[in-house]
Amino acid sequence: METEPALIAVIRELEIPELRRPWQLEGDWLICGDVHLPFTDWEWAARVSRIGRKMRRPRRLLIAGDLLDMTNFSVYQHIVEPPTWAQEKASAKALLAEWLGVFQEIKILSGNHERRLVRFTASAFDETDWLGLLTDNERVQSSARGWCTINTASGCWRVTHPRNYSINQLTVADQLALKHNCHVISAHEHHLSLGLDRYGTHVIVIWAVWLILLNWLT
Repeated sequence: METEPALIAVIRELEIPELRRPWQLEGDWLICGDVHLPFTDWEWAARVSRIGRKMRRPRRLLIAGDLLDMTNFSVYQHIVEPPTWAQEKASAKALLAEWLGVFQEIKILSGNHERRLVRFTASAFDETDWLGLLTDNERVQSSARGWCTINTASGCWRVTHPRNYSINQLTVADQLALKHNCHVISAHEHHLSLGLDRYGTHVIVIWAVWLILLNWLT
C-alpha cells in the first residue's frame, strides 16, 4: 500500500532521521582494528603503510573499530595518569595523515571505545563529530555501525567489532558466521586466531596484531 501524501508531509515535518545503513563494500581491502591511539605499536602502524604501498590501486583501508581509545571519556577509574585528549587527537591526526598518503580511501567502523564519547555526551556527539576533529579529508569516512560487509570472489565477509567477548578464541566469530551465513573477520577481543566455523563452511578470523589483507584469505 502506498504511503498517503499527508503522512509523508508529517514525517518530513518531524525530520525523523533515517537509520544509517551498514556499508556494503566490494573488492580488496587492507583491514586493521583495535589501534587504540595513542596506545599503539607504531612499528605496526608503519607496516600498514608499507603493505599498502604494495597493493594494487585503488588502495583502500578499513579500520574495524577502536581507532581511538577515548581514555578521557571512560567511566572506569584511571590507575595511572592517562594521556590528554589533546595528545590522543594529535596522534590520530598524525597517523591518518600518514595513511592518507598511501590509501585512496579510508573507512572507519565504530568500536566500543569510540562510543565512549557518544555515551559521555548523552548522544549529543556522534561519529561525525570526533572524525571532524581529526580530519576534514573527504577520503576518510566513519560509520555509526560496528560492522560492514565486503563482497569478494570468495563470498561475503562480515567485518565486525562485536559487543560480545569470550576468552575462548573464535567462539564469537563462529556464532556470527552461523547467524549471518558468511565469513567473519572480528576485532575487539584482542585474540589472534584463524579457523573455520563449527561446520567447516566459513572462514573465521580474530586478531590481536590488527593487520589483515583480505586477499591473503581468499
